[in-house]
Amino acid sequence: MVSHHHHKVFIGITAIVILVVGLFLGAFLAAKLGTIDLEIINISLTFTSIILILITGGLVLEVKEIVELQRKVKK
Repeated sequence: MVSHHHHKVFIGITAIVILVVGLFLGAFLAAKLGTIDLEIINISLTFTSIILILITGGLVLEVKEIVELQRKVKK
């Protein structure tokens, strides 16, 4: 079985990459357009939602490992 450590590392790296891309894209679009547009808000909220989902996935894997470890210790 594949270790969840690799999944957590992948989730963390992906979240950071998406955050950086979102920041640069949002700053670029805001500088180009001059005014805040609805599309910029939608893009930033989409990136934020993706990051929150990735962080939540990492937390779920962490809690799963803790519960499995506690079950093994009790037996």
